[in-house]
Amino acid sequence: MIRSILIKIVVCLFIPAANLQETSEIDQESEIGDELRCFGFLSVLLSPETAIGRLIRSGLAWDESIDHLSSAIETAEEEELKREVCYDQLGCFALEYPWFVPDSRPINLLPQDPDSIYTHFYLSTRREHGDRRQKLVVRPEVYNDWTDFDSTRWTVFITHGWRSNAGKDWVRHLETAILMRTDANVISVDWSFGGKGINYMQSVSNTRVVAAEISRLLNHLIAKKKLRADRVHLIGQSLGAHIMAYVGNNVTGIARITGLDPAQPGFEGDDPAVYLDASDAKFVDIIHTNADPFVPNGGLGFIQPTGHVDFYMNGGRSQPGCPGVKSKTGPITLIINTVAELLSTPIEMLVYYASCSHGRSYEYFIEAYTSNCTFWGRKWNPNTPEPPEEACRPDTCSALGQYTDLHSARGSFYVTTNQNPPFCIQPPDVPLDRLINNVKVS
Repeated sequence: MIRSILIKIVVCLFIPAANLQETSEIDQESEIGDELRCFGFLSVLLSPETAIGRLIRSGLAWDESIDHLSSAIETAEEEELKREVCYDQLGCFALEYPWFVPDSRPINLLPQDPDSIYTHFYLSTRREHGDRRQKLVVRPEVYNDWTDFDSTRWTVFITHGWRSNAGKDWVRHLETAILMRTDANVISVDWSFGGKGINYMQSVSNTRVVAAEISRLLNHLIAKKKLRADRVHLIGQSLGAHIMAYVGNNVTGIARITGLDPAQPGFEGDDPAVYLDASDAKFVDIIHTNADPFVPNGGLGFIQPTGHVDFYMNGGRSQPGCPGVKSKTGPITLIINTVAELLSTPIEMLVYYASCSHGRSYEYFIEAYTSNCTFWGRKWNPNTPEPPEEACRPDTCSALGQYTDLHSARGSFYVTTNQNPPFCIQPPDVPLDRLINNVKVS
């Protein structure tokens, strides 16, 4: 076992991605998948939370470290024998298919315990919002009779992604935007304690417990407050999008899930059960803003269309106005040729490069609620040139935002934006009256 792990470390550190341009599309997809798998393996093995990570940080000389390294790997072997954890009122979580797959998820972790993840909820309504939003009581039992929750309203859940929280400006702005448009219960989910570490794969695993916590609260509201699942809208950004997918599988009949640039690393190419797709709710719409391969281009968003409606903003790969890495000749695209280069790239640079396009997903969605301008998308086959400026019809165009599910068009859509706020561009040829009148708002 020790020998196989050491061999895998060497192989992962020297996988060349530079020859992607010389290979077929099928070979490219295979090599990208290999890179992602190696990144997952190394991020777990070398993270500060692991014995090996602590060893590296200790600064021991190499000749003094061999015994420690061997001991650390043997400890990891013992930890691997634990394949399932169970948590009261949430269920059991096992490292088995589809969560553990030798080809696509060779390294995965069991989720942390609920107390460590500390999932908590904030309710905003038109009467109690902003600084007055109410923290819900969910432990040891759910008890929120004192809040302004009303089951006759639509209920919207918002969930952030990795290294974020429910106090972020975009979450608060989205709460406000939704309440401007409709009298709703808006519940923001904070699982920041389970997603704050640099061990991304641990956060990926923790999403399953977060989804179970949301499902527990939702099932309580359905059973005790007579909330209807067909009046529930789940919104998740990055890892949060996949969290909402699991909730949709746990709670039957969810009306809608909106994925704001669902996370790519650890999900793309896996079994559909582990990522957001059209089977997770009655209607699933996805906004793609950073759908570029993680390796070698540093993209963070899911690439393939998996919803009933997929909006590819400006083609979906990167967003106009977002910075790249600077060189002497001007802005260039961040290119990472090997996992070794990825590991040596400062995390600040990676975050700076990727977060702009990745975060545009929620900026566009918020503006769709707050602006009188409509983000119209034209039917489009991803990875082809921008669609021609033809007149929109109900079956060829769809609008991003509150009423996407009420438009009849389904499939992938290309949306053009400005590079700075306001982002929305109103196409002059869109017959607004005819398209809007075609939508029946309930």
